Amino acid sequence: MNISERIESYWDTRSDAFNKLRLRELKSPNAIAWHGLLAKHVPLERPLRILDVGTGTGFFTFLLCRHGHTVTGIDMSHQMVHNARRNAANFHSTATFEKMDATKLQYEDETFDAILSRNLTWTLPDPKAAYKEWLRVLKPKGVILNFDSDYGKTQFTRNEGRVHAQIDTTLLDECTAIKNSLAISQETRPAWDMAIFKELGAQEVSVLNDVRQDVQKDDNLQYEEIEIFMIRVVK
Repeated sequence: MNISERIESYWDTRSDAFNKLRLRELKSPNAIAWHGLLAKHVPLERPLRILDVGTGTGFFTFLLCRHGHTVTGIDMSHQMVHNARRNAANFHSTATFEKMDATKLQYEDETFDAILSRNLTWTLPDPKAAYKEWLRVLKPKGVILNFDSDYGKTQFTRNEGRVHAQIDTTLLDECTAIKNSLAISQETRPAWDMAIFKELGAQEVSVLNDVRQDVQKDDNLQYEEIEIFMIRVVK
């Protein structure tokens, strides 16, 4: 099994529990807070065509469809996409979901007004290729918001009350092993990501180093004790 297959298998296994967590979050104060943060950095006052890369089971996608945007969520995990589509049916949502590699997007150039991603790039074998593709399918002056953490030197543990608390120890060990095998884990982030976007020709690249205080509003849904950065890119 190659690294991409291992990553897909890991997220397939996590999908059902992950889905329950994200469905809880959609109903929590966190969802309102996330939308407020997105609206500060993407022109959400008009209908947009948005790509949610590494959608999981659809958190960002459903959040933005509620507000009239046309959103497509993609994920490399078959089971994540299956759960997302089931959620869409249950919500009577206009959201669409596709199984797709974030580094090989099956869309024409300049298709989307905005691209969003949350907790994805730390687990990509080739994030530079992904960033190149994201810029390709983004319209001129379009915006990318990439939320992630510098997990490279972090040892995942089952911290009580946090997102990894219920994960089987064997599965958590596999997550750590995958992370440690990826080149991105050796980089200092988000500085590395910002440099890559500039190298690829982005017009504007900026960062918020930690958005947890902006989006973590539910004490029962605690994120990991590590900064969540937001990179904002304008093509």
